[in-house]
Amino acid sequence: MTGVRSLKPSGAERIGFGWLLIACLILVSAAALVNAADFPWLGPTASRQVMSLVGRWELPEGNPLGLEAVSVPFAIFGQQHLRLEKTFSLDSTAQGRQLWLVCYGAHREARFWLNGRFLGTHSAGYTSFVLPIDPAFVRIGGENRLRAEIDGTLHPSSGLPLLHRPGGWPEITGIFREIYLLLVPPVALENATVRTQELVGDRAELAFTAELARSRLDTEAPGGILAEVVDPSSGMVLAMSPPMPVEFGNSLRCSVSWKLSVRGIRPWSPSAPALYRVRISLVDAAGAVADVWETRTGIRTVSVDAEGIVLNSEPFRLQAVEWLEAPPYWGYPDRIASLLNEMKAAGCNAIRLVGYPPHPALAAVADSIGLFLLEEIPLWKVPDPIMSDPRMQETATNYVAEMVKRDQAHPAVLAWGLGGGLEGGKRQTASVLKMLREAIRSIDDRPCYSVTDWATAFRKTAPWPVDFLLVDVSGLEPQRLQGLPKTALPVFPIVGYLANFPGAAPAGADRAEENRAYQLWVAGSQLLQRGRGLIIRSWTDWQTPGPGLPLGIPPSKEMRYGVVSPTGEKRLSFFVLRSLFAGDERPRMRFEAVARGQENTFVLLALLLVGLFLWHFRRDRRFRGNLRRVFLYPSSIYEDVRARRKISGYHTFLQGFFASAGMAVVVSSFLAFSRRSWLADEVSGLLLGNGLGKAVFIWLAWHPLQAIAFFTLVGLFSLSLFSICFWLLALVRAYLPVGQAFTFVFWISTAFLPALIWGAVAYRAMLASPSLAWFTVLLKVAMGSWFLLRFVRGTSVILRIPWWASVGLLCALALLVGLPLATLLQRQSAVFDYCAYYFHLLR
Repeated sequence: MTGVRSLKPSGAERIGFGWLLIACLILVSAAALVNAADFPWLGPTASRQVMSLVGRWELPEGNPLGLEAVSVPFAIFGQQHLRLEKTFSLDSTAQGRQLWLVCYGAHREARFWLNGRFLGTHSAGYTSFVLPIDPAFVRIGGENRLRAEIDGTLHPSSGLPLLHRPGGWPEITGIFREIYLLLVPPVALENATVRTQELVGDRAELAFTAELARSRLDTEAPGGILAEVVDPSSGMVLAMSPPMPVEFGNSLRCSVSWKLSVRGIRPWSPSAPALYRVRISLVDAAGAVADVWETRTGIRTVSVDAEGIVLNSEPFRLQAVEWLEAPPYWGYPDRIASLLNEMKAAGCNAIRLVGYPPHPALAAVADSIGLFLLEEIPLWKVPDPIMSDPRMQETATNYVAEMVKRDQAHPAVLAWGLGGGLEGGKRQTASVLKMLREAIRSIDDRPCYSVTDWATAFRKTAPWPVDFLLVDVSGLEPQRLQGLPKTALPVFPIVGYLANFPGAAPAGADRAEENRAYQLWVAGSQLLQRGRGLIIRSWTDWQTPGPGLPLGIPPSKEMRYGVVSPTGEKRLSFFVLRSLFAGDERPRMRFEAVARGQENTFVLLALLLVGLFLWHFRRDRRFRGNLRRVFLYPSSIYEDVRARRKISGYHTFLQGFFASAGMAVVVSSFLAFSRRSWLADEVSGLLLGNGLGKAVFIWLAWHPLQAIAFFTLVGLFSLSLFSICFWLLALVRAYLPVGQAFTFVFWISTAFLPALIWGAVAYRAMLASPSLAWFTVLLKVAMGSWFLLRFVRGTSVILRIPWWASVGLLCALALLVGLPLATLLQRQSAVFDYCAYYFHLLR
């Protein structure tokens, strides 16, 4: 029996405001029966017993959830600190046996105590792990208290995943997969790996490595270790190795490696997923079995040539779809089989498991039905400077080791992924990727890959230390895909288009889906003709950590790339996927551009502002005279300020208003132009976080009138703040009335008046020629520079100081305002570590 409970957040929580973000609770009751199928990794065998710890766990009083207990597997969205406790009893059957705590997933950093004694810490939140329990900690025949403390805090520059991971997955806290106790003999098999070293015809050479653990140094070593390969259909033993000696020496752990030749095998492939049962046994001197480790595996070879994947010495065409493990699949492994069968029926032969290693049941199901898996670690959007952090490197190394050791025996795992959104051609990133690849090679010989964007992949840099690349070209117009250059490594493109169309009329939703399906068909057909594979984004929609700028309003976190909706509805793009992969007839569809709307808002408002400005200019002689002076004879204005001669406050405010409004129109135009850009979304998320600030930013991007009003107020406030700071710094030299400081700053803001003219055409111009966005940026930089030059000259005249002293004053002012802000941004978001990364993407 399973159940789901949801806690609805308030409106503020829905957009990230507040410290507690609870989107859902996943509650699963304990299973009454324990069998091997329930525990696909380190499960029960004839020599092992499992005590399930799923079910009721208690929470301490005063916990932020306000609950007495929860049912594990359990997780909440958000970065939280949870303390959970479980009481259990052990009978005499546990006497003399080793006790291991096995957990399939606890995010992010998990610490465990048993009866007040510390067991250990695990910080690779998405991988499965084992914590051995000291027999002295256990109460046989009495109650035992297991305590777990889960810290879901993410950091901007250490640990995995990082806090900033745009387009990724939401933060969670909790034990979100199964957890149990495993009782094993005093000497037991802790883990084992199986490699196919050679495959010729029906003969295969297998290499085994077994890791053994014993409870005490004086525990006698077993007589030997052997491996059997069994055909599950007939029960026939195809091959069995002689017992290999086991030597612990003066250690609690050891490893043994050996080889075994097997005949009469059928190679595993997605079209013919032949599986064999591998049984590794520890035997005593008399030949009696002391411990058994079992798994199902397939025998096949995988390599990479210049064009792509080679399976069993034959070229393999990759027909993959992306999928992110998320609710409703956490804690429900039975649903995974149904999902994978749907993908297989649609013509897919592979899945890219986005972001992190999945539930271990997924690999077991993929083995059976014949689906390749691209499995990866959450090394996501990590800039090159952060790669040098030793904590980052340690966590990444632990991730790959645990991922590979757990799933290495599964033939469905095609390749290991070393993260995404990286700068693989840069020195530090390349060094870390090489280190991770070597760590994998010491355990397994499958290919390694990384995911990157198209701009990075086709840039001329040092070679990536991986075997192939997955290149994200999602969102690119199909015609642009024809001109993509070749790379030194094999490339598999990831193609996809958003289903939603922000700002469209209600009837535009169907039109947008048809447009998306048409683009997917055109792009997919082109890419399959050019290469040996394709990955479609994605099987279903997913939720991102924060609202996305291109997703429109109200601020949404839903990435509608899915060919299947979250409710299971098959969209038009699903039938395009079947047409591309399964050869079905192409659905009828056409592409029709959808009007962007709001194009005239900026033109009309800018013309209105220009008209008001000209009306005041012609009507008010003094206002006109002061404008002429500030442009032609600016020193006369500076002298008036120094001599404390009054200039009309109304005219001063009017000048500041027109300068601020002109800049507001240009900034709002640029924001509206960038609102469909994922790069703008990433930068805004880095600077503003994923809470209220970014939600307001998105709202303004999709509401031009309100954005212009907002940025006009921001401009007036900035000029006022600048005036006050100037007045305070001027006190060091001489007393200056506050009003004169405002007069000086507001009048030199005439440097921003050209924005009124450009604002009338900026939005339309950038839509017609996106390269003019750079002109808009340069214009803003030029106007800002002109303002600062006027400030330097005016300060020199007003305070009677040399120009270099005026520059020093400006620098002091910049430090006064900018240094605290920069320090705060670096501490909260590691902004400066991302500067080079986003500068490259901008280029």
